[in-house]
Amino acid sequence: MRKTIFLLLVALALFSVVGCGSDKLDIGIKEGIAYFECSRSMPQIILGGESETVIEDEAFLDALISAIDGKAAVEDMCNCEALYNIRIDKYNIGLHTHGISVTYPIGHNIKGLNVFTVDCTDEEMDALFEILTAVTNSTHS
Repeated sequence: MRKTIFLLLVALALFSVVGCGSDKLDIGIKEGIAYFECSRSMPQIILGGESETVIEDEAFLDALISAIDGKAAVEDMCNCEALYNIRIDKYNIGLHTHGISVTYPIGHNIKGLNVFTVDCTDEEMDALFEILTAVTNSTHS
């Protein structure tokens, strides 16, 4: 009986550790370079607007990661309006014609935001816009 209880406790501990690691989502800056780490297969991505739309296209997530990850980041916000606003977990992502802005809370129970932008190529932005246009057109049809 003790062995059974011990094995159940060990299994429970292993499942809780594995479960926590599978939902990691982290976007930020290290030494001036933006990073986008997503260990779960598809986080909930919400397109803001008149009504919120869930984006379920994994190609969008892949394009967004490649557009942000590894780019030089500027810890500042541009003065132009975002064409699309995306929310993934605690991160707000603005898609502009020239690049991407990311805002997120500084920490738990701290009022303030971290803000950075990355410049992207026209091709990178066009790929993201194309997917979002298809998503918005399919929800309005």
